[in-house]
Amino acid sequence: MIDSTTPIEFHPNIRRDATAASEFKSSGVRVIVYYFGYGSIRTVVALRSLGAGPFTLNSGTVVNFSKGDRTLSIKDNSGVIKTFNINSDLVVEASTGASEKTKFQPAKGDPVRVTAIMVNGSATALFINTLVAN
Repeated sequence: MIDSTTPIEFHPNIRRDATAASEFKSSGVRVIVYYFGYGSIRTVVALRSLGAGPFTLNSGTVVNFSKGDRTLSIKDNSGVIKTFNINSDLVVEASTGASEKTKFQPAKGDPVRVTAIMVNGSATALFINTLVAN
């Protein structure tokens, strides 16, 4: 980055839960990395700790998305359908960058990768990548 004073568009609700890259000191945790750039040239802006887990990583295609029930169901390559709760902390990576759950509007058949954790016995999505291909 040539000019470090250049403003970066970073949604305030997402920024609120992130730590500036220069201030992040945690180790042994899984993180969401917020960056800008293209291809292999990227600059990390901030990180968000998801904690130590355990996490599951699930890839598949969208079978059902219920905004009202706050659930997402995907079918993996073996045909197994998995359902995830969606909460207010969800971050989604899309072609336009990181966005909050309110912008997430997947269609049936869309490929996704879901990082989830068990909360009160139910799988809860923490991060969804919509840029994957199965």
